Amino acid sequence: MSAKGRNKDLLTIGANQTGDMYHLKAALALEPNNSVVIWNSDQFVKTADDIAKYLRPSANSLDLVNGDAMKNKGIHVGKATSLIAEKLQDPLQNFQVLDQKIRTGMATGVDGLSAKYAEDLNKIGFKQGIPYVLVNYRNVADKPGGVHPEHDTGDKGFKQLMQAAKSTGAVPVPMGDPPEYLLKELLREGIMTEGQANLSNYWKLDSAKGGRNQETGLIQHLAKNFNVVSGIGMRSGTLDMLAFVGIPIVSLDKDPKGKEGSWLRTTKLESAYGSGRYGTLYVNRLQADKGQGKVLNDGEFSKDDFQNISSALRIRRYSDTGFKPVDFIPIDNTHPFKNAGLAKHLLDQSREMLKREFERSKQKQIAQSDKVPQVSGKVKGQTLRKSSDSESSSEPSSESDPSQNLRRPLQNAPLQSATLSESSSELNQSASAQKDSEQRRRERNRRAKQRANARKKLLK
Repeated sequence: MSAKGRNKDLLTIGANQTGDMYHLKAALALEPNNSVVIWNSDQFVKTADDIAKYLRPSANSLDLVNGDAMKNKGIHVGKATSLIAEKLQDPLQNFQVLDQKIRTGMATGVDGLSAKYAEDLNKIGFKQGIPYVLVNYRNVADKPGGVHPEHDTGDKGFKQLMQAAKSTGAVPVPMGDPPEYLLKELLREGIMTEGQANLSNYWKLDSAKGGRNQETGLIQHLAKNFNVVSGIGMRSGTLDMLAFVGIPIVSLDKDPKGKEGSWLRTTKLESAYGSGRYGTLYVNRLQADKGQGKVLNDGEFSKDDFQNISSALRIRRYSDTGFKPVDFIPIDNTHPFKNAGLAKHLLDQSREMLKREFERSKQKQIAQSDKVPQVSGKVKGQTLRKSSDSESSSEPSSESDPSQNLRRPLQNAPLQSATLSESSSELNQSASAQKDSEQRRRERNRRAKQRANARKKLLK
């Protein structure tokens, strides 16, 4: 026991915190000697038994207790997440080894079920070589003791996520318990097709009926043997489970607006895994809450949120072997909320694109500026080449240069055409025109350099 009365070898979880049991399972995969206490088991008997059955094979010991007196006597669920993140980021540890321990440790006692898993996944429409995006439907508001109903998906929100997943070219796969009428709407609107892969109520499949270990084992088998591009949904334990078994996820969370809360736990996992495996996007939609059997709203995402979600999924683009997640830059725990995770990567990627565009434009401009207009005085009656021709060639049009909007074109007045003569006054005029052209060329180069420096500062 510590000075504060906490047992560092004891993990504690509330009987209604069903989503958090996946975090404890991952922590036990790394610390198998730890014990578990499930508190408030007298208030939530069914879920307490469910959690106990899932965690007991991985724990040194497990006890169910009444009331919440044991809540803070050990490592509670939030600290268990920290334990996972700290282990994965330990420079003295091998990340791949720890990651594999978590992947395999998320489901215990399922070694003999591979054939049954393969059979059931085939029955519900999964095929080799096809890219899939798993779209999780969350609904706890109607369930006793449901935690964070503001993270429920909502009907319209779920349809938007399915549509965003389909826009990537992958097959959007409903997961969780979406209502039957909603699935029929998705079929009618062409977002789903008859006979396609469907993980709705997957826990009812024969191979997954044994409990959470068998259910997780099915998803584990799916991740290992099929081309699952990503999982997406509002923040939930089920989505975290996908990440733990190796599926890249996009976890959507309400913008915390500076308030600390349980969203910090997702930040820790994103920092540990990197955004390519565990990506977070913050959204500003209204909560999809329900009260007294009445839907307060349908969880619709705003236009901007929907565009960001679609972009985040499309980043996981095609490669020669199908979809592969981009290796996003890991971030630390202090990143700004608005630029967190995938949102930060989208911003960085846009910046890089603009930078490349500008560099190409600058090179083209310098190359064209080096061309000095030719002036000839040898042939009587020959017309001077208009310096306006040279001017227009050194400033490419917006149609030919996609980065034209990044800079202000020069507005130099063109010289008028003149006819050469043998008189000294006309020759002097010709020399003056050449001198003016050279001055304009230098001025163009000076302004181009100024714009380049200003753009570099902007892109930093």
